[in-house]
Amino acid sequence: MNTVLLARWILYLVAFFIQKVHLGWFKNIILAGSIFAILHLSPIYREATELLLIFLVFFVLSYLHTKKVQQSVFLTTLPLINLSISNYLIHFLPSLTFSRWGVFAVSFIIIALLSFCEYWLLRHLPQKVKPYAYLLPLTIFLGFYYIQMMELFDYLFAGHDTRLEIFQGILTTVILLFAVTLILFQRNETQVIYQEQLKARTEIDREYLKLTQQQYDELRKFRHDYQNILLSIEGFIHNQAWDDLTSYFHHEISNHSSTNNQQFEHLLLLENANLRQIIYAKLIAAQLINVKIFLEIAEAIVIHNDNQLAISRMLGIILDNAIEEVATLESKEASVRLAFIKEAATTTILVVNDCHHDVKPLLILQKEGFSSKGDDRGFGLANLITLQKQTNILVNTSVSDNRFTQEIIIPERTGGFKL
Repeated sequence: MNTVLLARWILYLVAFFIQKVHLGWFKNIILAGSIFAILHLSPIYREATELLLIFLVFFVLSYLHTKKVQQSVFLTTLPLINLSISNYLIHFLPSLTFSRWGVFAVSFIIIALLSFCEYWLLRHLPQKVKPYAYLLPLTIFLGFYYIQMMELFDYLFAGHDTRLEIFQGILTTVILLFAVTLILFQRNETQVIYQEQLKARTEIDREYLKLTQQQYDELRKFRHDYQNILLSIEGFIHNQAWDDLTSYFHHEISNHSSTNNQQFEHLLLLENANLRQIIYAKLIAAQLINVKIFLEIAEAIVIHNDNQLAISRMLGIILDNAIEEVATLESKEASVRLAFIKEAATTTILVVNDCHHDVKPLLILQKEGFSSKGDDRGFGLANLITLQKQTNILVNTSVSDNRFTQEIIIPERTGGFKL
């Protein structure tokens, strides 16, 4: 294999993968193979067309993975810009002091430094600016490409000024149309995301109203129970049944009170207000239908992730399904266990509930529209899969020994160059 071709191929792969772009092994193989094929044919197509073909391949693969125009443009243009800057800087270095692999090593260092600086800048950009951050690398990339195409036209149409002007005009028009098309796609994408967020907020408002009603019902229930407790105590005192009063206090009042207090003490360790409200609502809902929920939080936990709305929706769906399933079981020992597990780079939310022995296979449960509770109610697990695809959050589901287990694995922040 030609060492120059091999070195250029490796540099392209380094420029892409150093951005921590996770396309999946199949798309990565397609990308690597496509770049190699384009580089192999580069003597025919020349550098300008080579750059365009690689841009198109990686943009298509990125869009198929992210379904977001601005993120795909950002992930595609940055590596190509870094590679182009590296090539230009190499020309200013004394070429005699470097072998071919020496040039490769210097290019690698330049690309790594540029990627680190870009990553740092992106993390410190104001949140309002991030949706438009892709415009700068897109402009720089189109500028590089325009210069390379001008050099190609100068070579092809030397001495033919009229043809040169025509092709320059066509190129300028095509680049402008391409940029405008991407911007329009991005605006449409932004509108779609806004509508989804509006829908999600409406659902949260509905949940809040439901929570308020549940709290009111719980308060009425508490007042009723409080009156009954006072009447019972009054009866024991009137009859001077001190042993019975002691037994009643320890078995009926103390245990119930300590269990509730322990649950809410654990809940205070969770610093994310959105998740705390969801869990509190589900604890009350479960208590009203006599479903036991055991909450386990061993230490103070705060989840740093940009997808807080999606996390709330995921946890709400899982807890609703778990509570509904346990409510249908006859066993008094059936329960829901909710635990938060903090690790170095992730936080895992674990939900385990007892279930029927004849629970359907996961592939059927995850099918949109399926429900064991009736028609038009089976969108829980299907919605989880949709939310998972839209975020960097992983959801694992398993069924074993009449226990339904779901894990929400949440990474800290977002990895790589994700907008």
